[in-house]
Amino acid sequence: MQILFITRANSGAWLVPRVSTWLPFEIESARWYECAGSPQFTHVSLDDFRIIRDNLAGGNRTTRGRLIPSCLFTDPQVAHIGLTEAEATRRGIAYRISKMPVAEVLRTQTISETRGFLKALIDPSDHRVLGFTMIGPEAGEVMSVVQMVMLAGLPYTVLRDAVLTHPTMTEGLNVLFPKTQQEKAARAADAGSAHGHNYPTGPMN
Repeated sequence: MQILFITRANSGAWLVPRVSTWLPFEIESARWYECAGSPQFTHVSLDDFRIIRDNLAGGNRTTRGRLIPSCLFTDPQVAHIGLTEAEATRRGIAYRISKMPVAEVLRTQTISETRGFLKALIDPSDHRVLGFTMIGPEAGEVMSVVQMVMLAGLPYTVLRDAVLTHPTMTEGLNVLFPKTQQEKAARAADAGSAHGHNYPTGPMN
């Protein structure tokens, strides 16, 4: 993969996958137009910059394998991170589901915003969170809490058993994860084979 950053003055720099080679160009305090092939989010462009900065200082970071969240700031918000059911099925990854209406989060009753749901995919072997989707108030904030658990490689039981502030939207995670359903085997052609942990839990650049 090659990455090209272009400033408003059309200066630029080609970068190799580890973002360690940077040709000279004029740095402006202006907007950047990102052509890296990464998901088109401001937070991804910021991380691209941090990788460039660190590698220019002698680091060895890469854009590969990042766990990238997304959030639509609609009303209600739509937030997602990690695998969806369709992606897990297509790749032959077994999973269990936890799902509930957002109205079961007590905070929604106090703000009269009860539209939406929370859903998580759980690895049936090590109980890690494979993916999380939420439609509802402050979905982006709740997703970020789940993202921290995913990055740490912790089991969903950490969120199930945590003492979370009442009444907040994040408190709904206490309610969501006890609802984990029976394991669902992926309907891929090789669903019967063991897949172990050969999966990333986020978009690949």
